[in-house]
Amino acid sequence: TKAILSRLIVQIIPMINPDGREVGIELWKRVPLAEDGAAVGNRYGFYINRDFLHLTQPEGRAALEAFTRWHPLALYDTHEDAYLLYVSVPEVCWFPPDGMSSAARAPQNIRDIVTQLGGGIRKQWDARGYNYFPGDMFAFPMIGQSPDEPERIPTGNITTTMSLHGVPSLITESSRTPGAQTWRDRIDQKHTAGIGVLLEVASDPEAIASTLYGNASALL
Repeated sequence: TKAILSRLIVQIIPMINPDGREVGIELWKRVPLAEDGAAVGNRYGFYINRDFLHLTQPEGRAALEAFTRWHPLALYDTHEDAYLLYVSVPEVCWFPPDGMSSAARAPQNIRDIVTQLGGGIRKQWDARGYNYFPGDMFAFPMIGQSPDEPERIPTGNITTTMSLHGVPSLITESSRTPGAQTWRDRIDQKHTAGIGVLLEVASDPEAIASTLYGNASALL
């Protein structure tokens, strides 16, 4: 921790949708195993994780305010659930080891940084023996698309949106299937992934900053 903080300013948004959490808790009190699709929105029913392109809600605008104030070198989204994990595949967690899911439309040098940061997560999870999905979980082709080169559509989530702004961004997922993993493992996956990303950024923040600055300058 000291090594990271000696090199970086770390900004943490602990919960971007507290109202939605309260909605979810009330739902799960009534129906303990309810599918979370009934409680993913904020107090007004807007799905925050698809609003970062349009910014119609205060939660997304707050995240943008933090972004424009600090101009981060990288972003890591400690996302919650993915229905594929432990349903379609036996693994219980996932991160983008090839950097494509959250950076498909970013320049190659940004994709290279995302791959490097993903390697930091891999080191942490390998050391703990986590059973993670070893591929691009979101690279499934749409109807009529080639399975070799599926088109990934920007969904408005924060990792894709920040990638469109040239910021290296990653997301991790955990299984939402009840009984697939313990809460301790689920939390530790997110914590250790964050540490892995921060260690990689702290190893040479000047190089990442130089890449971001060079990309921005080339557009002027």
